[in-house]
Amino acid sequence: MFDYTIEGTLNTPEVIFKNNGTLIFNGYSLPEYGDDFYDKIESHLQKYIKKNSNEITIIFNLVFMNTYSNKRIFHLIKYCKENVLKINVIWRYAIDDDDMKEQGEIYEHGLNMK
Repeated sequence: MFDYTIEGTLNTPEVIFKNNGTLIFNGYSLPEYGDDFYDKIESHLQKYIKKNSNEITIIFNLVFMNTYSNKRIFHLIKYCKENVLKINVIWRYAIDDDDMKEQGEIYEHGLNMK
């Protein structure tokens, strides 16, 4: 397996998947063609988990995401929770961004992460 990177744009986050099992999202997630964008990430993630299902860390440094991204991220975390022995989710947001803080809390409770 190898490190995998998707360059960020105005509408899509930078995505860094390190060979050590760390997946990082940076920026805005408003992809025009969301399936194309998130399918690539999920495909790489599934290949990684097939060989390394012990632990994964997902770090979110998102400024904003649309409803579609919200849905895909939820399912991505859920997939990891169901297929990896230990999942660490780090949800970072600006100190004054109540919306992103709340979204992280929704994931935490909705996926029973606490």
